[in-house]
Amino acid sequence: MFAVCVFVGLLAWASPQEHCCMPDTFDIKLHTLSGMVDDGHPHALAEYVHLYFDHGNHRAAAFHDVNYNDGSFQGFKTIDRYDHQRRYVIAQGQCTWYPIHGDMPRHCVHERAEYVGPSYYGAGEHQLHVNRWREFIRDEQDNLEMVIDSVVTR
Repeated sequence: MFAVCVFVGLLAWASPQEHCCMPDTFDIKLHTLSGMVDDGHPHALAEYVHLYFDHGNHRAAAFHDVNYNDGSFQGFKTIDRYDHQRRYVIAQGQCTWYPIHGDMPRHCVHERAEYVGPSYYGAGEHQLHVNRWREFIRDEQDNLEMVIDSVVTR
Protein backbone atom coordinates (compact mmCIF):
# COMPACT_ATOMS: atom_id res chain seq x y z
CA MET A 1 0.00 0.00 0.00
CA PHE A 2 1.41 3.39 -0.92
CA ALA A 3 0.70 6.55 0.98
CA VAL A 4 2.05 9.95 0.11
CA CYS A 5 1.81 12.32 3.03
CA VAL A 6 2.48 15.92 2.14
CA PHE A 7 1.59 19.22 3.78
CA VAL A 8 1.17 21.99 1.27
CA GLY A 9 0.05 25.53 2.01
CA LEU A 10 -1.86 26.88 -0.97
CA LEU A 11 -4.03 29.91 -1.53
CA ALA A 12 -7.65 29.53 -0.45
CA TRP A 13 -9.11 31.43 -3.39
CA ALA A 14 -8.47 28.64 -5.91
CA SER A 15 -11.54 27.69 -7.91
CA PRO A 16 -12.91 24.12 -7.63
CA GLN A 17 -11.98 21.67 -10.37
CA GLU A 18 -13.79 18.65 -11.78
CA HIS A 19 -12.71 15.22 -10.59
CA CYS A 20 -10.84 13.55 -13.44
CA CYS A 21 -9.12 10.33 -14.50
CA MET A 22 -5.69 9.50 -15.86
CA PRO A 23 -5.34 8.96 -19.62
CA ASP A 24 -5.87 5.45 -21.01
CA THR A 25 -2.11 4.88 -21.30
CA PHE A 26 0.42 6.27 -18.82
CA ASP A 27 3.35 5.36 -16.63
CA ILE A 28 4.36 6.45 -13.14
CA LYS A 29 7.59 6.31 -11.17
CA LEU A 30 7.15 6.09 -7.40
CA HIS A 31 9.76 6.38 -4.68
CA THR A 32 8.57 5.61 -1.16
CA LEU A 33 10.24 5.44 2.21
CA SER A 34 8.37 3.60 4.92
CA GLY A 35 8.86 1.88 8.21
CA MET A 36 7.18 -0.76 10.30
CA VAL A 37 7.63 -2.70 13.50
CA ASP A 38 7.60 -6.47 13.13
CA ASP A 39 7.74 -8.58 16.28
CA GLY A 40 9.15 -5.63 18.21
CA HIS A 41 11.91 -4.94 15.66
CA PRO A 42 11.88 -1.74 13.57
CA HIS A 43 12.33 -2.06 9.83
CA ALA A 44 12.73 0.62 7.19
CA LEU A 45 12.55 0.21 3.45
CA ALA A 46 13.04 2.30 0.36
CA GLU A 47 10.98 1.23 -2.61
CA TYR A 48 11.21 2.26 -6.24
CA VAL A 49 8.33 1.22 -8.48
CA HIS A 50 7.86 1.92 -12.17
CA LEU A 51 4.22 1.31 -13.16
CA TYR A 52 2.78 1.09 -16.66
CA PHE A 53 -0.94 1.17 -17.46
CA ASP A 54 -2.65 0.45 -20.78
CA HIS A 55 -6.41 0.54 -20.25
CA GLY A 56 -7.18 0.16 -23.95
CA ASN A 57 -5.50 -3.26 -24.00
CA HIS A 58 -6.44 -4.15 -20.39
CA ARG A 59 -2.83 -4.53 -19.26
CA ALA A 60 -0.59 -3.21 -16.49
CA ALA A 61 2.98 -3.92 -15.42
CA ALA A 62 5.15 -2.93 -12.48
CA PHE A 63 8.85 -3.19 -11.74
CA HIS A 64 9.58 -3.21 -8.00
CA ASP A 65 12.97 -2.66 -6.32
CA VAL A 66 12.91 -2.75 -2.51
CA ASN A 67 15.94 -1.98 -0.34
CA TYR A 68 15.72 -2.85 3.36
CA ASN A 69 17.67 -1.20 6.18
CA ASP A 70 19.49 -4.48 6.88
CA GLY A 71 21.11 -4.24 3.44
CA SER A 72 18.91 -6.85 1.78
CA PHE A 73 17.21 -6.27 -1.56
CA GLN A 74 14.14 -7.64 -3.27
CA GLY A 75 13.30 -7.11 -6.92
CA PHE A 76 10.26 -8.44 -8.75
CA LYS A 77 7.93 -7.71 -11.66
CA THR A 78 4.18 -8.00 -11.99
CA ILE A 79 2.20 -8.14 -15.20
CA ASP A 80 -1.59 -7.86 -15.05
CA ARG A 81 -3.54 -9.18 -18.04
CA TYR A 82 -7.15 -8.28 -17.33
CA ASP A 83 -8.09 -9.63 -20.78
CA HIS A 84 -6.96 -13.08 -19.53
CA GLN A 85 -7.84 -12.46 -15.84
CA ARG A 86 -4.26 -13.28 -14.77
CA ARG A 87 -1.49 -11.62 -12.79
CA TYR A 88 2.03 -12.86 -13.46
CA VAL A 89 4.68 -12.36 -10.77
CA ILE A 90 8.29 -12.77 -11.80
CA ALA A 91 10.73 -13.05 -8.89
CA GLN A 92 14.06 -14.80 -8.45
CA GLY A 93 13.88 -16.29 -11.93
CA GLN A 94 10.44 -17.84 -11.35
CA CYS A 95 7.18 -16.85 -13.02
CA THR A 96 3.97 -17.60 -11.14
CA TRP A 97 0.46 -16.58 -12.13
CA TYR A 98 -2.58 -15.82 -9.98
CA PRO A 99 -6.18 -15.20 -11.00
CA ILE A 100 -7.45 -11.64 -10.97
CA HIS A 101 -11.13 -10.87 -11.13
CA GLY A 102 -13.11 -8.03 -12.62
CA ASP A 103 -12.34 -5.17 -14.94
CA MET A 104 -9.17 -3.12 -14.89
CA PRO A 105 -9.79 -0.25 -12.49
CA ARG A 106 -9.66 3.35 -13.70
CA HIS A 107 -7.19 5.65 -11.96
CA CYS A 108 -9.26 8.66 -11.02
CA VAL A 109 -9.34 11.33 -8.36
CA HIS A 110 -11.81 9.83 -5.89
CA GLU A 111 -15.16 11.57 -5.34
CA ARG A 112 -14.28 11.91 -1.62
CA ALA A 113 -11.16 13.91 -2.49
CA GLU A 114 -11.22 17.63 -1.74
CA TYR A 115 -9.74 20.12 -4.21
CA VAL A 116 -6.77 21.84 -2.56
CA GLY A 117 -5.74 24.19 -5.34
CA PRO A 118 -3.17 24.80 -8.06
CA SER A 119 0.53 24.24 -7.55
CA TYR A 120 3.67 23.67 -9.60
CA TYR A 121 6.94 21.74 -9.64
CA GLY A 122 10.21 23.10 -11.00
CA ALA A 123 11.00 26.61 -12.16
CA GLY A 124 11.13 28.78 -15.25
CA GLU A 125 10.35 27.18 -18.59
CA HIS A 126 10.49 23.72 -17.00
CA GLN A 127 7.62 24.34 -14.58
CA LEU A 128 4.94 21.66 -14.40
CA HIS A 129 1.58 23.16 -13.39
CA VAL A 130 -0.70 20.80 -11.45
CA ASN A 131 -3.97 20.68 -9.54
CA ARG A 132 -3.83 19.12 -6.07
CA TRP A 133 -6.49 16.98 -4.41
CA ARG A 134 -6.46 15.55 -0.87
CA GLU A 135 -8.25 12.51 0.50
CA PHE A 136 -8.28 11.29 4.09
CA ILE A 137 -8.60 7.53 4.61
CA ARG A 138 -9.03 5.72 7.90
CA ASP A 139 -8.75 1.95 8.06
CA GLU A 140 -9.96 0.75 11.46
CA GLN A 141 -9.01 -2.88 10.79
CA ASP A 142 -5.33 -2.10 10.18
CA ASN A 143 -5.29 0.91 12.55
CA LEU A 144 -4.08 3.04 9.69
CA GLU A 145 -4.67 6.66 8.75
CA MET A 146 -3.50 8.08 5.43
CA VAL A 147 -3.55 11.38 3.65
CA ILE A 148 -3.34 10.88 -0.09
CA ASP A 149 -2.44 13.85 -2.23
CA SER A 150 -3.32 13.41 -5.90
CA VAL A 151 -1.51 15.62 -8.38
CA VAL A 152 -2.99 16.03 -11.83
CA THR A 153 -1.31 18.02 -14.60
CA ARG A 154 -3.34 20.86 -15.99
